[in-house]
Amino acid sequence: MSSGDYAESLGSEPEATLRIAGAIRAHLVDTYPADTADLELDSDLISRPLNDSLAIVTTVAFLEEEFAIRVKRAHINRANFGSIAALSEYVSSQLKQSGG
Repeated sequence: MSSGDYAESLGSEPEATLRIAGAIRAHLVDTYPADTADLELDSDLISRPLNDSLAIVTTVAFLEEEFAIRVKRAHINRANFGSIAALSEYVSSQLKQSGG
């Protein structure tokens, strides 16, 4: 599925962002259950063990596979990876740029 097709399947922009956030949260909870029990959309991911290099690589791989986007190295920063809300906004913006 292309990123444009994926974006279309998500629905309206607010609905899409919430669905993206839900998928990201589910991935983090499944991958890091001990570190994510109290994880909210606006929880600071940087202050958790989720910010080590392996966790970032794993998250990037998930985003690229799940949402059919390409995460550029320059985009891996606190503004985009600081919380689930920030990640979902980032993914949403990448889907829009790719024609979604």
